Amino acid sequence: MGKIKFVRGTPRALYRSAISCFLDDFKASPLEVGLLVPRPGLAAHVRSELLKGMTVPTFCVTDLDDLVAYIFDQREKELRPASGHALRNIIRTILIDNAEDFPSLVREGSISDGILDDMLTLVRTLRDFQADLSSFQPDKVIGVDIPRFLFLYEKALEDRGLVDLIGMRKVLAERTKDWTSERPYFRKLVIIGGFEPTPSQISVIEALIRGSGETIYHHPYVPGKDRVFKRPVIDLGCELDVVDLDVDGEEKLRLAMADPWGEGDKIDLSKTILEGRYLDQLEEARQVAQKVSSLLEAGADPASIAIFLPERREALPLVREVLADFNIPFRTDLGMPLSTSPAVHAAMSILDAVAQGYDASALTRMLSSPYIRWEHDSVALWHVDIDRYSRMAGILRGKGTWSKGLQLLIDDLNERSMDPEVPEVRRKFMEMDAQRIATVKASLEALLKELEDLEGEKTFSGHLRSFRRVLDSLNVSKQLERSLWRDPDSAEAKAYQKLLGLLSSLEKDGYLEDRNISLADLMSELRREIGEKQYHPGRRFDRAVSVAGYRTLAGMDFEHSFLLSTLEGDMPKLGVRHPFITSSQAKQAGLLDEEDILRQERFYFLSAVLGGAQVNISYPAYQAGKKVLPSPFLQDLQKNCALGEMEMVPITHSMCCAHMSLGRAMVDEVPEGIESWLPRSTISPAEICERLNFERSERSGPYRSEHDGVISDPKLLANLNSRSKEKVFSATMLETYRKCPMSYFLKYVLYLSPLEGDEDSEALRVGNAAHRILFRFYQERIGKRLGIPSPTEVEAAKADIRRIGEEVRQEIMADGAVSEASFRALIGDKEMNGALGMFVDAQSNKDMPRWAPAHLEFSFGHRFSKERNDERSTERPAEIALSDVPGDHLLLRGKVDRLDAKDGSFVIIDYKTGSVPGYSSMAKGYQMQLQLYLMACEDLLGLQAAGGAYYQLRNDDKFGMQLRTASAEFERELGGKKNAYKPGLREDLEICKRNVKEVLEGISQGKFHPVDSTDTERCSSYCLFSRICRKEDMRVLQMSLAREVSQ
Repeated sequence: MGKIKFVRGTPRALYRSAISCFLDDFKASPLEVGLLVPRPGLAAHVRSELLKGMTVPTFCVTDLDDLVAYIFDQREKELRPASGHALRNIIRTILIDNAEDFPSLVREGSISDGILDDMLTLVRTLRDFQADLSSFQPDKVIGVDIPRFLFLYEKALEDRGLVDLIGMRKVLAERTKDWTSERPYFRKLVIIGGFEPTPSQISVIEALIRGSGETIYHHPYVPGKDRVFKRPVIDLGCELDVVDLDVDGEEKLRLAMADPWGEGDKIDLSKTILEGRYLDQLEEARQVAQKVSSLLEAGADPASIAIFLPERREALPLVREVLADFNIPFRTDLGMPLSTSPAVHAAMSILDAVAQGYDASALTRMLSSPYIRWEHDSVALWHVDIDRYSRMAGILRGKGTWSKGLQLLIDDLNERSMDPEVPEVRRKFMEMDAQRIATVKASLEALLKELEDLEGEKTFSGHLRSFRRVLDSLNVSKQLERSLWRDPDSAEAKAYQKLLGLLSSLEKDGYLEDRNISLADLMSELRREIGEKQYHPGRRFDRAVSVAGYRTLAGMDFEHSFLLSTLEGDMPKLGVRHPFITSSQAKQAGLLDEEDILRQERFYFLSAVLGGAQVNISYPAYQAGKKVLPSPFLQDLQKNCALGEMEMVPITHSMCCAHMSLGRAMVDEVPEGIESWLPRSTISPAEICERLNFERSERSGPYRSEHDGVISDPKLLANLNSRSKEKVFSATMLETYRKCPMSYFLKYVLYLSPLEGDEDSEALRVGNAAHRILFRFYQERIGKRLGIPSPTEVEAAKADIRRIGEEVRQEIMADGAVSEASFRALIGDKEMNGALGMFVDAQSNKDMPRWAPAHLEFSFGHRFSKERNDERSTERPAEIALSDVPGDHLLLRGKVDRLDAKDGSFVIIDYKTGSVPGYSSMAKGYQMQLQLYLMACEDLLGLQAAGGAYYQLRNDDKFGMQLRTASAEFERELGGKKNAYKPGLREDLEICKRNVKEVLEGISQGKFHPVDSTDTERCSSYCLFSRICRKEDMRVLQMSLAREVSQ
């Protein structure tokens, strides 16, 4: 092997030289000429820009490690490369099998994932630098025998016939002579060398030189700039014909940044290098995007513009979002973390659903992804159904719970739909729900059967095979194809293919591990592997702005370069740390120290500064709310050179800012550059004015138009009133309107119900159970001619309550820990009294009145079940006269929990498992049930009302009988607080009638607006219709204040 041409110069000069040496020869003989570059991104740029339109074999224009992998794959037949997962498993095995040698790493037979990653990083670094460990002594604090571990690691790879990345380099270096005995790698090889390559890289370069014909090596070096360049030549195992490229005048000036401070006068670069400081990263990105957009508008070639970013994942998403907002075509080799891909999230959600025991929220999350579609008998299973019906059935998790819980829900709905008390409209909805749930149940059972393959412990490769089968059965690939209209650049399809490739690679390595692992362990390993991978979701343009890191763009030539986020900590990125060895041990072994890293980082920054005819360097003053400092390299430039200033320009090319500018123009002065930003707005000023006028005229002040739910159309009102004529109301309907007319309209006129189902299903179930138990309890006692339990009957009564409770439990309660706990708190057991046990204690000792229960579950105004209702129940509604005017009455339906009577007088008791209404709430008409039922029973039973009470069954300080309205003549027998007798029973009933008249008048006038007062009781935080409510708090406050002023 003779001399090779060894070219030295600045990164930009080397790039130009290498391209000129390569391009014509490659076009003449593509398969025989190769270009080796330091980074994959640079190779991609050459292929897409300089060789556009040509078929370029990847191995002909590539980086070092990609070429090594290609040659290894083509020539090596015995050894095979190992993935990171395989290497971590090998390290785990070494440490566990030799735990006595590494006591600080193995604790009780286990090793943390962090240790495996750190050890893998360390062995790669040591092997890459061919570290000299002959005099290594373990540190007393860290105490890890690194030479022994490295020996065991290399032996384990050899025994298994595996190689890591450094091993592949070594094999290529050793076998090149055999592999090129008949045919060289390349007839001509042009190499752009990286900054100070490592020993293992140099060994590969030597081998490539030996295995190729003519070789031209380009080495970055400028004499006299020792703060950056310290290696004039590299020993490549052959004689070098050194050629120094000329440094042009502008480069000489810019190289001053590499000089120590204070050496000579400042060099004037104010015309070609500008610096800018902005408030934050968003302002910085928008200012740069505005300047780039203006350049493109002026006719600049997008490919002549570059944006340099720090090697930090967080920097790219913001820049990507801003460039898209400015409609700037760009491409980047800075991939997004694969873990951020929605398609990958969707795939991992499948494993998560199984790992969490088929948790309702996990299944809902899985099926909510647009990339997962499950069909059974040609009917799709939707996440909204799983979410709603799991809530209705009280299902939390558990594979077996789903079928049983949904079947119980179906049975319950079917039973309730057959109940004669249920209105016809509700019956139809229940029947439809039951049918839909049956379909969902069948589909879900089939899905869970499919997911069974993921359950249990398996080998790593066994888990992966199961995962890939399930991905196929859930049609993820087809769904990605269907979603192309939302993803025209196929970004998610690329991410998913990357995931499938990763799974395939890991499955091949899985044969090395025969131990069974849990699904959770698989997910942990997968997340680590996915976290290390990237994908490239960028759009493809014929000509585009380059967005990449300093290393990728090093040496490339641009007309306009923008260096963003030039901050301390990002450029340079220091903090060198070699796990398990000290800095002195690292230096002794020949590894990089902080000084080496600083020179390397300064080289890449210098490359960026040299690479643009016009260079713009910027940084934010604040990052994540904290003040930050500019890069020391920028300070080098400032100390040695006079720089220009980046102007703050108006943002006129951003669609987002166009909308903000239009908003400002509507309320304040018109922002600068209206002729530029206005066409970029997706909404016109005329449309905004129309909307504003509409809001001001129709949606301000008191509710008065259809836009606020106030119907004024005569035909609609006539139709509504014809349907309401002789309508039988329930107390709940009237209370609903009194609180919120809009809720009444949605629920009782349109018959809407939220997808989530009704209020807390568990609370409703407990309430229903309490009513059934107490109905049967007193029904049995009435049948035995017994009344309220006496003190001597307490224990027997409690036993009856619990017996009946167990019967009811079998009928209506769902399985699960929550239902179990709720029911135990209700009926109690031998160890706990329970709410109904406390009820028996109170009834027997202190509750008043001591009248006998006469009617239980007395139903009126609708069909009823004889088994579950009082024998005096009637389908005839109660007719309550609201005034002396004929026909001015209310038709009421309902069901009275309990009526206790004595000598023709009665008191109503309404059981509540929640909180009970207060006096004020009843007076305002928000709670009218008690008063209405008192008047109804007087009408239907011919008895005289003495009072009404709530019985709170919730176990807190308000437990027990709470009298709310009563006649003073019965005060001695009814007891209770004085407030219950003020202003008096009859006055309470008259107040209730007035409230009812206001409700009926509002309905007849079509007033179905949202809440119009600040009374918090009217607008609850758990309103079922909160998502579609048009209530505006400020407007309501204004209405309330206006009413106060007028009064």
